[in-house]
Amino acid sequence: MLNQGGLLHNDPFNYTSNSVISIRESVILKGYWLWQVVAALFYHAGGVYGIFALKAVTLLLLIGGVLREMHRQAVSFLTKQALIGLGAVIIIGGYQGFLLERPQMFSFILMTVQLGMFAKIRLEQRPSWMLLPLMTLWSNIHGGFVVGDILLALFAVGAVIQYRHEPARLILLLCWAGAGIVASLANPAGWNAIVEVVNFAQQNMMNKIDEYKSSWVQFKDAKLIGLLWLVALLHLFGLLFARKIFWPEIIISLFLIAFGVVYLRNVPFVVLSMMPMVGWYLDRAGERFGFTQMRRAQSGVLIVLSALLVWQTAMEWHIKKNGWPIRNIVPVNMAAFIQTSGLSGHLFNDYGAGGYLNWALFPLWQTFIDGRGLDNRVFHDYGEIIEGTDNDAILFNKYNIDVIALNIMLPSGRVTPLLELFNNPDWAPVYLDSNYFVLAKNTEKNSAALSRIMINKQLFMNSLLNMFDRRVGNYPGDVGLIAGYTSLLIYAERYAEAEFMLNKLEQEQAGANMVAFLRHELTQRRLNYYRAIGG
Repeated sequence: MLNQGGLLHNDPFNYTSNSVISIRESVILKGYWLWQVVAALFYHAGGVYGIFALKAVTLLLLIGGVLREMHRQAVSFLTKQALIGLGAVIIIGGYQGFLLERPQMFSFILMTVQLGMFAKIRLEQRPSWMLLPLMTLWSNIHGGFVVGDILLALFAVGAVIQYRHEPARLILLLCWAGAGIVASLANPAGWNAIVEVVNFAQQNMMNKIDEYKSSWVQFKDAKLIGLLWLVALLHLFGLLFARKIFWPEIIISLFLIAFGVVYLRNVPFVVLSMMPMVGWYLDRAGERFGFTQMRRAQSGVLIVLSALLVWQTAMEWHIKKNGWPIRNIVPVNMAAFIQTSGLSGHLFNDYGAGGYLNWALFPLWQTFIDGRGLDNRVFHDYGEIIEGTDNDAILFNKYNIDVIALNIMLPSGRVTPLLELFNNPDWAPVYLDSNYFVLAKNTEKNSAALSRIMINKQLFMNSLLNMFDRRVGNYPGDVGLIAGYTSLLIYAERYAEAEFMLNKLEQEQAGANMVAFLRHELTQRRLNYYRAIGG
């Protein structure tokens, strides 16, 4: 956008894009423009350090907004202390700071401000007309402004109940909420963003993208789940027992809690945005039960939360210190190889790695797909190809794929089925590291490059088998590694060893879908093998 001096009307990164731009593509290409321009300016000013600065600004705005609202609503010191401590542990344990450079973080910052505006009305102050520039700003930063519109609509429903006997105030509040929704339409995508949310909710992409799965699916850490829903339960307790009944916030709170359970992997930030409201209601419930003198508890709460925070931080530091380096999180080495390989053509890549490859390879290469999931049609075809369905040949021809660059393992624990193409005479292995591989099609335009970089196929497979053999030896209880090793042994036609590993896997995961799949695969391959040799 900075280079061309205007908004994007076509996607420059995915070669699978076409000239017919869908509503979804239009919303994604234009709906984040303000954040993207600001992030680009940070990057141009300081490179990677500029992005770190942007993350720091984002975190300060998020924490500052929560603390400001807690102060303005006069949340007691003990409650504030407890909630901020829980929030810090949740954020550190949930995200380790990886996601703070995403525009959706500003949706949580602006939602905190919006919830604060609702709180002012609960405190019987006049509605703030700063809502209008807030919603306009929000709608040009991130598509999450639609959630803000939903909250305004829910506020209006609650206001009808709350102020049904005060018609003048009710009309004022309904106009205020309606004006906020109208102000949010002052963005390049207009009302299409709202249409896209409705359309997207009906598509199968939601079942396949982590961000839209249940928080119970995403957060397997029982401690983290417990902390998240401890805050939610505290809020429900406050709503139930506070003397003041404010229907707009009751309805909004129930929606946000349900929203976090059903869809949002960023539920920790939803919880953080709600914390001023949680604190206010907890204090009111405490007053009702006579818990106004809690000085003795303050030191205990502070000690417990400090210990929990130190423990969680130490755990994350240990993971960072001893965990995988950045090149294992994104394909740094693979991207560098592709850039200098001399290969050309259409690249088929991982959905999750697409964003990094856009950054590392553009404009030399365009990607098949990236984390934006611009086109539902392409997303569906990607799933068909990556899972190794019978339509692979048709889809490969449809997209004229020349180079495959993928993670060795699928998120499900299977080895990527496309890896087996290395045995196909039309394809050649050219790259392998501990996580990724690259295959190139034997075409005239890539013949010169292949003569330099092609790996012997037997050596390629032996390297893979040795890699997985070492990993299974180091982590004998990792069922994903065992499943992956079993798949590779099947591909290599080493059926006796595959049977041994599969028996081991069945002992660990009896009845699992992966075990059944591998058992069927091994049986079919053995039958085909014996038929081929006449046995």
